[in-house]
Amino acid sequence: MSDSPTSLGQSPELADQLASFVSPLLQWLDSQLDQRLVRTFLRSLQAILMLRHPRYGLLLSELGA
Repeated sequence: MSDSPTSLGQSPELADQLASFVSPLLQWLDSQLDQRLVRTFLRSLQAILMLRHPRYGLLLSELGA
């Protein structure tokens, strides 16, 4: 999945490293689930790593909902 958008404060290199780290899991999930769910999962991981503040880190707006 090369679809890794960047947002404020997130470097493209970090997004690429995360995608390559979870690539085996993403490939397995892609064979089992809809691609949109897999993409949302990857973006959720990116948001969790990027926004580490416990109060604001998991806002739905940051997860693309």
